[in-house]
Amino acid sequence: MKQKENILSQIQGIVPLAYATMVAIGMLFEYHRYKIFGINIFQYADIFDFLIAPFKDFSIIGALVLISLSLYLGHSLDKLMRKWPKLYHIANFGMSKKSWFNSYVRITFVLLLISLLFYASSNLAEKNYTKVKSNNNEIQLLYADNEKIKGNLIGKTKEVVFLFCEGKITIIPSTSFIKKIEFISTKKSI
Repeated sequence: MKQKENILSQIQGIVPLAYATMVAIGMLFEYHRYKIFGINIFQYADIFDFLIAPFKDFSIIGALVLISLSLYLGHSLDKLMRKWPKLYHIANFGMSKKSWFNSYVRITFVLLLISLLFYASSNLAEKNYTKVKSNNNEIQLLYADNEKIKGNLIGKTKEVVFLFCEGKITIIPSTSFIKKIEFISTKKSI
């Protein structure tokens, strides 16, 4: 019974931390995605938009998996190298015998994680920018009064749709009576 309570209390501590981590990662990726267009996404999005960001763009999940896998492999290699103390000592330039070395390794892994997240988010933002500029994301918005707007979809939140139309950014509130959104394929059918 005591063990079940201990596990339950650990889960109760992990869930809010996981939630906060997903929101922070979503904020980072969405910030870079819109910053490249000169849009401050924090003016238009709420926490739920950041929470679901990795699920709107599966390349974010792919980047997170690659980052986690590379850090796990680095950690495993570090553990494996510790089995040969002389080689490990040489590989770490003699620092492995210092009292602060284990803290240094942990801090290095955290800094590497943060650096990889920033690199991945800016890289994915560049790819999205190229995709939008090359007209591969063209959509058409049809308002309730039959007015139409064509543009390349940059992204959307719960409140607004961001379009790149004729060389400029157009921000359309969802409350502007949009009747439907049509995706326009620029690829020719065979």
